[in-house]
Amino acid sequence: MTCFRGLKEFFRFPKPRKAWLNANLLVAYGIKGIKPLALVEHWRGIFLKNAFLIYDSPEGFVEFHHYVGIICQANVQQKRRFLDEFVKFLFFLRDVKIWHKDFKTHHIMVCKTKKGWQFCLIDSEDVVFTKWKTKYILRSLRQMETSLQRTNVRKLDKIRFIKRFTSLLP
Repeated sequence: MTCFRGLKEFFRFPKPRKAWLNANLLVAYGIKGIKPLALVEHWRGIFLKNAFLIYDSPEGFVEFHHYVGIICQANVQQKRRFLDEFVKFLFFLRDVKIWHKDFKTHHIMVCKTKKGWQFCLIDSEDVVFTKWKTKYILRSLRQMETSLQRTNVRKLDKIRFIKRFTSLLP
């Protein structure tokens, strides 16, 4: 199995370069947040030995699952506004055909602004530019739910999110 994986990686487009290209496309699509600064690759002949991808992470952004603990302590109106902003972000991603194959809450960053909240994606290697399918939506919701299990999110808040999300589906 390891031999096959190594052979597959040899013929595959290098993951760091894919992450670099996807990160630049996210910036071009208007996804604010982390910005790719540099990609450094060390090749030995035709073999990629090392690669480093350097991002700029603006101040104020925290991982989504950490911020959820803060927002869970807020009043109902603020929770609703947060949910609405997050659902708008998800539908923006859907409208511009951006889907994250590993949509866990630690791959989403959030920042509180004067106007509301701003969200961005990290781990750009797993970003795919394609039309959302129902199976993508279900998979993403399942990934988000499993990555929130260790937080203090109540079932009622999860139900509110699902209700808001599904109410906006076509």
